[in-house]
Amino acid sequence: MTNRILVVDDSRLMRSLICESLADMPDVEIDQAASAAEAKTVVAAAGGRHVLALLDLVLPDAMEGQIVPLITRMGIPSVVFTSEVNEQTRRDCIRGGVIDYIVKSDARAIQEISTLVRRVLANRSVAVLAVDDSPAIRAHYERLLTNYRFVVHTAANGQEALDVFAAHPEIQLIITDYDMPVMDGYTLIQELRARRDNASLAIIGCTGRNDAVVTARLLKAGADDFISKPFWNEEFFRRIMRSVENLERIRRLNELNETKDRFVGMAAHDLRAPLANTISVMELLLEGHVGTVTKEQEHLLQLVNEGSHGMMTLITDLLDVGAIESGSLRLALGNIDIVEVLRKQIIFQGAAAERKGVTVTLAPANAGPPEEVVLYADPGALAQIVSNVLSNAIKYTPRNSTVQVALVRDDESGTGGFSISDEGAGIPEEERDKLFRSFSRLSTRPTAGESSHGLGLAIVKRLADVQNGTISYEPGEVGGSRFTVLLPLADATKEGGEPSRPSP
Repeated sequence: MTNRILVVDDSRLMRSLICESLADMPDVEIDQAASAAEAKTVVAAAGGRHVLALLDLVLPDAMEGQIVPLITRMGIPSVVFTSEVNEQTRRDCIRGGVIDYIVKSDARAIQEISTLVRRVLANRSVAVLAVDDSPAIRAHYERLLTNYRFVVHTAANGQEALDVFAAHPEIQLIITDYDMPVMDGYTLIQELRARRDNASLAIIGCTGRNDAVVTARLLKAGADDFISKPFWNEEFFRRIMRSVENLERIRRLNELNETKDRFVGMAAHDLRAPLANTISVMELLLEGHVGTVTKEQEHLLQLVNEGSHGMMTLITDLLDVGAIESGSLRLALGNIDIVEVLRKQIIFQGAAAERKGVTVTLAPANAGPPEEVVLYADPGALAQIVSNVLSNAIKYTPRNSTVQVALVRDDESGTGGFSISDEGAGIPEEERDKLFRSFSRLSTRPTAGESSHGLGLAIVKRLADVQNGTISYEPGEVGGSRFTVLLPLADATKEGGEPSRPSP
C-alpha cells in the first residue's frame, strides 16, 4: 500500500531536504505544495489518500497558521514545522490537533522530521490499550492515540482491561490510570506483568496525585514509565513514542540474536564432521597404524590432537547453547541416582586429573557410606552438568592438589545434587556476577595452560534452569571455589518410578 504524504512549505530548499530525507522509505509517495491554496488543490486531487501532512506554520497566503485547521479538518494527521515556538504557537498547534511540532532552526530538524514520519507510519500496526474510569479522559486518550495512527482499545477499569487484553493479545502498549474502581492501576500492572514481560509489553502508569509514593508504586508494580495528569500533549506523545521504540529495539535485538545463533549453529555443525575426521587421523598416527613416529613427531602430533579436541569441545558447547536457547532441547526426565553419575564422571575425568596429579574424592552428604540421592532429571543433561563442573574444577586447581565431590540432599526444600570444591585461586568478588555468562573472561586462569572458552558454566546454568534447578558459587572453606548444583529430588509419584541408571 502506498503511503501518500503532503509536504507544504514555501521554501523549495526545505521541501527538497524533507523529500530527500524520506527518499529511502518504501511505498512512500510525496506531494508538494508551496502555499495553502496549492495544498488545498493537491489534497482535493488526491481524493483523501494522504496519510500524513508536514506543514510549515507560516505561508505566503496563510501567515497566521491557517494551514493547520485547513488540513486537519480534512482528517489528515499533521506535523508542523516552524521557525520558532512560543506559548501562543504551541497552543495554536495543540488546538489544531497536530501530532507534534518541530523547530526549523534546530540542527536536527530534518532528521527529526524523517524519524517522526517513519514512527507515525509504523504506528498503524501497533495496538494500544488506554484504561481510565473517566469517559472524558478515555475519549481524550483515544483522540490523541488515533491521531498518532495507533490501533486503539479502551477500558474503564483494571478488570475490563484484562478482558480486552485477553481478547487482543496483539496489544503492545497499555496506558493505565492509578485510581480506578473494581481493579486499580497498581493491581492491573501486576496482573499484566504476570502475563507479559517488558520485552513484549510496555506499560505507562498515569496519576493525578501529586504524590511520589504513587509513581514509585507504579514503577515497582512493573510500569516502564509514568505520566502525571494533567499533561501536555507533547509530553504524552514523546513518552508514548519512546515506549514503542524501546519495544521495537528489543524485538530487533532478539531477531539479530536469533540470526547470530542460527549462523553459529550452522557453522559449528558444518565444522564438526571434518574436525572429527582430523582427530581420527591424529589418533591413527599417534598409535602407529601408518608407521613409526619419532619422539619429536609424536610431540607435535599430540599438540595438534589436544588442540583439535579443544576445538571439538567448543563446537559441541556452541551447539548445546544453541539448542537450549532456541528451545529445541528435548528432555527425557526420569529418576536418576546421582551417585552413579558422579562415579562415572570421576572415571571419565581421571586422565585429565592424573596428568596434573589431582586427586578426586567423593564424599557422602552425611557421615557414612554414600547414600542414595535420586533426582528427577534428564540423564544426558545431568551427566553434562557433572562433567562440566568437574572438568572446570580440575582445570583451575593446582597440580598435586585435591578436588572434593560431595553429595547434597535437602529434604525440606525437596532438592538434592552435589557440590564440587577445588583448591584453586577462587573467583574475585567483583567478577562473580560474570560466572555463568557465555564467553566470560575472568582473571582466574587454568593452572596448567588448559584452554578455556567460557561456555562450560554457562551451559551448566542453562541446563539446571530448564530442569528447575540451580547452580551456585561460594568460596571454599580454605580457599578455592565450591560450586553446588541442586535439582528436584525424585518423587515416587513422578513418571519414571525407580531411579534410572546411567548407561555405561
